[in-house]
Parts: sequence; C-alpha cells; structure tokens
Amino acid sequence: MPEDKLKLITLICPVHNEESAIPIFLKRLQESILPLKDHYDFELIFVNDGSTDRSMELIKEECARNDIVQLISLSRNFGYHPAVLAALKHASGVAIIIIAADCEDPPELIPSFIEAWEQGYDIVYGIRGNRPEPLLVNLGRKLFYRISSLIADSDFVPFMGEYAVITSRVRDVIIANCSTFITIRSDIAYAGFSRLAVPYKSQQRISGKTHYNLWGMIKLAISNILTSSTFPLRMAVYAGVPLLLLNWLVMIIGLITEKSLLPVWLIALNLNFLVMVGIFVAVYLARVYKDGMNKPKYIIDWKTSELHALSNKSEFPLLEDAPIKTNK
Repeated sequence: MPEDKLKLITLICPVHNEESAIPIFLKRLQESILPLKDHYDFELIFVNDGSTDRSMELIKEECARNDIVQLISLSRNFGYHPAVLAALKHASGVAIIIIAADCEDPPELIPSFIEAWEQGYDIVYGIRGNRPEPLLVNLGRKLFYRISSLIADSDFVPFMGEYAVITSRVRDVIIANCSTFITIRSDIAYAGFSRLAVPYKSQQRISGKTHYNLWGMIKLAISNILTSSTFPLRMAVYAGVPLLLLNWLVMIIGLITEKSLLPVWLIALNLNFLVMVGIFVAVYLARVYKDGMNKPKYIIDWKTSELHALSNKSEFPLLEDAPIKTNK
C-alpha cells in the first residue's frame, strides 16, 4: 500500500535587504524543521520585496540547492504586508507560517507552533514579550495597542505579530477580504476562527538595522487604526451632538439677555471641530478613492521569480514569462 502523504506546510519569508541575515536564518530554520521532516513536507517561499543588495542572489543560490525553496520577486519595494499577501496567494500548504528573516521571531519556535496547530486551532500566533527596543518606543507601542483595543470595530488582538501559523481557510479569508491598505495582523484577527496565543521573548536582529524607523512605525499605527476602526468618523457624532447643544444653549441665553452674538471661544471651538471632521473625512475618502482605483497591491517580476507552480493562472496575463521550478 502507498504511504500516507505527508501534510504540506508553507513557510513565508518576506525579504528586503537582508543579505547578511539570510544565511543565518536558513541555518536556524533548517535546524528547527529537520526533526519534523518525517511527519511533514515543507515549502519555503521567499518574497524579495525590492531588495537592492545581494538578497535575491543568495535566495536564488538556495533555490538551486534546495527543492523546497521558492522565490517570488516583486517589481519594487511594496512593503512587508503586500509581500506577505503575494506569498499567501501562492502557498500550497494546509498550514502557512509567516516568519521574518531577521530572526527577531526565532525559528526555533516553529515546532511548538505546529504542535499547537495540530490541536485543532486555525490560528496560532505569537505574543512578543520583552522586546529589545527603546523605552519610548515600548511605551508608544503599549499605548497604540490600548487605544486600538478600545476603538476597534471588530476583534483586535493586542501585541499580536505576524509570526503565526494559519490554516488554508484563514488564508482564503485574508485574500478575499484584503483591501488596498493591507495589515496582515488585523486581517488575521478579523478572520475569526479558533486561535491560540503563544507568548515568547522577542530577540535582537541577527544583523543589520530595522526597516521600521519612528515615522514608519507611526504610519503603520495610523494605518492599523484606520483599517480596523471608524472611530475617528464616529467622533463627529460623539463630539458634534454636545457641541450642537452648547451652541443652542448659548443662543437661547443670548436671546434672553439680548446678546445674540456667539462668544469668540465658542466660534473657535466650532471652527476647530469643523477642521477636525474635515481631516477625518478627507483621510477616509482618500482611502475609499484608492481602493476604488483597484490598482495591484503588488506586481510580480516573473523573470526573476522561481516557483514550483502557479496557484491562480488567470491572475497573470504574462504567464509565459513565469519560470516554473521543477523538482530534481
């Protein structure tokens, strides 16, 4: 009788200028999954997100040496979250693991994640603790999670990172519901299903510098809030009704005292309110407009990509330019 087919697990690793980290990451990853190879098959999909160093060259060398390694190369730097989405659309595994090459999220946790997934959870996600970062950044992160938890329209998971195992049906929900403004962790939380948190200690980058500076982290936080909440728009109601009542009260008092002019402080308050509402409406309208343009969330450079197969051929009009990697 033929042997039972092993479950396939997809590992997704977005890369942007990580040439010094890739060899170390691969070594640690291989050591982590080696004890599991009698029970699972693996595929590793690197996404080259517009790297300008030797990252793509190193990945291609690994593709030539190792059948499980594949490469999706984007035409430019689209960002971490679109890069993950590109790989999700080509993941063949019954479970998908998202991991970064910098090893801040240690590959050694993968066996524990898989063991938890085998218990029946659709999502097993890491909760980072003791992050090695400046105090101000740490406090800002905690404040962001606190605010997001309070104002989110749907489920929000504090301190959840992208380091996670998700099932293929969670992947399908993320792909189906993804907007132009992609935040993978929010999409994972929005998907629902059964999930389990695995706390772990975040580590220092094994090399190089973080790609998120302070401004980048602020933009990511704002994007997460705008994606997961309509609270800024609802603020127009929460603040507008009391302000309207205050205006009526002042006008009634003015009519009684025969002083019908609004005081300067109330005029200033009204103007500030209108400016605030205008800003919020403009930001949300801009997002609706960009979504309506329906531009690609990422563009794949098929001439430099190496995939075993293409999961959705109708998505790619220039299919003949896409090299298919065959098993040796």
